[in-house]
This record gives sequence, structure tokens and C-alpha cells, in this order.
Amino acid sequence: QLVPLWTPYRDVVETYMELNKQSLALGAIDLCMAAGMLSMYGFLNASFPLGTLLEPKLILYQERASDLGRPTFVSVFSMIRQCLYNLQGGFKASLKPTELNGEAFDEEKVLSNCQGPAKKMNFRDISMVRLKLAVIFDDLEAMDEMLDRLEPFPVHDIPLARQHVRMVYVGFACQILRHKLGEKHAKWAELTMRFFEKLASFGSPNAQPVYACLKAIGNPSVAAFQEAIQIVGNAGLLNLDAMINERFGLWLLENPHACVDEVTPDDHLKCAIWCYHDWGATAKVKQMQSKHECLAAAIREKPPSQLSAVRHQTAMLGVPRVGGATSTSSYPTDPVEESSNKTKRFGALTCLRKASIF
Repeated sequence: QLVPLWTPYRDVVETYMELNKQSLALGAIDLCMAAGMLSMYGFLNASFPLGTLLEPKLILYQERASDLGRPTFVSVFSMIRQCLYNLQGGFKASLKPTELNGEAFDEEKVLSNCQGPAKKMNFRDISMVRLKLAVIFDDLEAMDEMLDRLEPFPVHDIPLARQHVRMVYVGFACQILRHKLGEKHAKWAELTMRFFEKLASFGSPNAQPVYACLKAIGNPSVAAFQEAIQIVGNAGLLNLDAMINERFGLWLLENPHACVDEVTPDDHLKCAIWCYHDWGATAKVKQMQSKHECLAAAIREKPPSQLSAVRHQTAMLGVPRVGGATSTSSYPTDPVEESSNKTKRFGALTCLRKASIF
């Protein structure tokens, strides 16, 4: 559960998948289902290309949850599948991309068929996933509605992978809406900023890119956006790379005085659409092309991807990386660096235990 505090999600997803298989073999059904859920949320957090192994794994886990009599997990896996279909577009997607009522999942039907705590948890998770879609598809009304729906739920969530999804998109939505609706969601804007600031200060690799993005959107400037883009690019997170470039491009359109020869809205909107394309969010690519004339031929102009989908696929299949099975950036071999890393891990744990935000 706590490994993502100091290890990038791309390096822990396979561990969750293996735990799912081993738990099933041992008959630990609840642990098996929980590990499967963590692997799928981790997959989204790691920003692996959507067209790789996500759909087959979701279908496998959904069928397994159904066979083992775990309806709550059936809802989780089918909900994430519908989110995937909405991002990709096509006949399986919902008519409106920020809603969950397509081939894999129907929000109204699911909520009407459950009661008590199960209904409350489903409502929270649905609202969280719909908020993610609202941020990606830049639907301000849906962002506002989903933030209102999530307001009563506490910040603390034992599965960190699920909490990360929620806090990332609550943070993005609050900062975006702050410029549109004033201080309505100011409490959550500040809370998410402190959440990622504290984790980032302890060296959490999953918090640092998000914190940089929230700072840039909350207090926009050319320098802040450029710093966030560099940090996110170094982390290899296609979805955040796409979103922060899009936000920068939109901000430059609204603030043309900030544009210089090397910094233009068209350039960053093109970077955004290229990242969305590499990520596999085809529906978002089409939306951006319909909104911005400069993007009509952007895909044809796209340079080769810097993040190979094949590399991600082999990683997810368990093929060892060059130099070992784990990333040297995540597990340094130098004793001094390793000692520093351990200190950061302890600090992150202390942060979780003592921080007032929990």
C-alpha cells in the first residue's frame, strides 16, 4: 500500500498484478481483488498508453470478481473500463464523455442496485472517475458538479493508488475553476496543494510532477508552466504532459502579452494533442481538433513518440529492464544515495501519519 510514496507507479503496477495472482492461488479472495483494483488505478496513475494491456486486464479482473461473488469490485473494474472507452471514443463510449453510461457501465443502474456503504463507496468512486474525465475534457460544469459530490468524503483513503487519482483531479479541477468561479472550492484547492507539497518535499516521485502542475495552474506564468512541463516530461507521464501543455496553451491564448517567439499557444496545444495521441485518448484528440483550427493537421506533423508504447508493454509483461528488473532511478545502488532515499521514505510515512490534512 505504501510503496507508491517512494516508488513511481510505473514500477509498482506489475507488483500489484503479481500479488493478485498469488493471492488468488492462496485463496485470499479479498486481497486478490484489492490488488487487482490497485493495479488498475496504478496503471492510470503511471500514464501507460491506454491501448496496451488495460482493457484485457480490466475484463479479466471483472470476470474474476463476478465469479468470486464480489459485486463491489465488479463495479470498480467496469467503471474504469467505461472511463477507458470514453477516453478512446467509439461505439463503446458514453454519448457525453464526462458521463458513465456506455457499454461497460451505467451509473444510474449501478447506484439503483446497491444500498448502504456499498452505494456510498460506488457514488464516491463514480464521482472521482467522472471528475477525471471532466478535467481531461475541460468540462467546467461537470468539474463543479463532481467537486460538490465529493465534498462530504474525507481526504484519507487507505488505497493510496485510488487516493492519488482523486487528489490529482480534485487539485486540477479546483485550480482551473478558481479562475472561473472564484473561491467556491478554495478549501479543496489549498488542501490538495498542501497534500502534494508535503509529499513532494519528502521526495515522493509521484507527488512532485503533480505539485509542479498545480502551482503552474494556480499561479500561472511562463516560467511556472515551463518548469512543470520539464518535471512532468522527465517523469514520463503522458497524461499530465498533455494536460499541462494544454493548460499552458489555453493560458497563452487568454494572455497574448506573455507570448514570445519561443513561446506560442499553438506550439503547446500541439504538444498537448501529441501527448493525448500517444496516451491513446483519441476522443480528446478529436475534441481539441474541433476547438482549435491550428490542430487540424497536428497529428500528421507529429514527431516520433519519445515514450515507446512497446517499452511500456514489455514492462507490463514482466520483461526485465536493461541493467536489472527495476529502475535505477527508483532504487539507487550508491550507499549514500540509498541512505538518503530511506530518510525520504521515513519522512513520507511521518507526513502521512501526522499531517493535518488527514
